[in-house]
Amino acid sequence: MKVAVLTDDATNSATTYTVKKGHNFKVGDVLMLAPGGAAYAITAIATNSGDGSKDDLTVGTTLGVAAKAGDSLYLAAEAGASGAAFKYAPVALVGESYDVDALSNHIVNAWTIGQIRESNIPPIGAEVKAKLTGIQFI
Repeated sequence: MKVAVLTDDATNSATTYTVKKGHNFKVGDVLMLAPGGAAYAITAIATNSGDGSKDDLTVGTTLGVAAKAGDSLYLAAEAGASGAAFKYAPVALVGESYDVDALSNHIVNAWTIGQIRESNIPPIGAEVKAKLTGIQFI
């Protein structure tokens, strides 16, 4: 699951979203702010001109919703003006970090029940947390 955290507020007409570096998005990935809303493909990714610790993700059409710093952007299944959905349904947290090579498989542990100290994991956003009903974030 790809997630990026907004570092700056975005208006409902924005086409550029400023996020923390460290995300895994690439040009062509489809962004959404929340399931059910709009989702559009990333057309460009550039280091923010005012702060090198941020990236600017640009989409061809606005997501149409105002967002605040700290909100999350998610990888969507397909582009469209409404009805966005996660590309991959969140069902568990992976207990370890792995680099994944294209077209290969990895055996990993997956946690479906547990308590997780939120400061010890990458940001996953409120929409993903809501899907992980067996996980308590502390």
